[in-house]
Amino acid sequence: PNPFNAHTQIAYRLAAPGLVRLAIYNVLGQPVRVLVNQFQPAGFYQVPWDARDQQDIEVAAGVYLTRLRHPDGTQTRRLLYLKYAPPRWNADPAIALSQVASQKRRLFCCCRCVRDRGQDALDPLED
Repeated sequence: PNPFNAHTQIAYRLAAPGLVRLAIYNVLGQPVRVLVNQFQPAGFYQVPWDARDQQDIEVAAGVYLTRLRHPDGTQTRRLLYLKYAPPRWNADPAIALSQVASQKRRLFCCCRCVRDRGQDALDPLED
């Protein structure tokens, strides 16, 4: 999928056998990782990429290029890597519960204001 988050599959089909090189580059054209560099028979292939460079370090979110080289030609495609970080909650259950309670209080206050003051509570303030 494109955009992807943490893992993706790069699919390609070879009409003829040959030496294949599939590499990932950043937008500056610098090599990030070589995924395939070998002779492959004709057929369909899917190669996983875990958004890590050649040193197994996670890359930054952004645009990357895949370049497939084969004796029949070269193909380049763009990938968009988006990082998703779920909201962090404190590991201490008491603190996590207080965070949830705080969120509920804020929501209750907003709902109560709307109930008590009507639609005007949602309108922007006038000078």
